Amino acid sequence: MGQEKWDFPKLDYYINDGIHTGSRLLSDKRDYSQEMRYRIFREDDHLHVFIWRGPYSFEKSEMLFQNDFPLDNDGLQAAHDWIISQYEKLKAGWTSD
Repeated sequence: MGQEKWDFPKLDYYINDGIHTGSRLLSDKRDYSQEMRYRIFREDDHLHVFIWRGPYSFEKSEMLFQNDFPLDNDGLQAAHDWIISQYEKLKAGWTSD
């Protein structure tokens, strides 16, 4: 299986108070309870990243992971790399409830 494509906004999106959310299925089934969801947003001079298990919204879910990154291009790349690595770890160890 080839590497999956991820699309993330550029830094100016977050500087201008954009909030980016996304999701990836953890299994081959189209079952949205079996997905990893994420949210990236700016607060002051940091990017906040939250990861949770679907299918519910950010406000209605328990967070699995969260991390903060500097609000610069290096921090943005680190945030994207962290999301992808968390997805790979979750997918590798996935078992449905």
